[in-house]
Amino acid sequence: MPGNDITFTANATGTELSYQWTKGSSNLIGETQSTYTVTNAQTDDHDIYSCIIKNNCRTVQLASFTLNVNTPPTTIDTIIRINL
Repeated sequence: MPGNDITFTANATGTELSYQWTKGSSNLIGETQSTYTVTNAQTDDHDIYSCIIKNNCRTVQLASFTLNVNTPPTTIDTIIRINL
């Protein structure tokens, strides 16, 4: 729902771990912690996200996931007045 904060967490064990969150095919600049938060999510935040985790020995990309931010339906009340 628009306006909510959404937090993703990557759980990994090991030493000297580094993280890089991605949106679509682009790195999210400065998002290098084990958690990533979309603050005040809006419909334009809809995309495929992932986290790349590295250490001295290997690099692993977590499974990608899609964030959908849906706008709730609006209610329209219509009042019709008829004078007879």
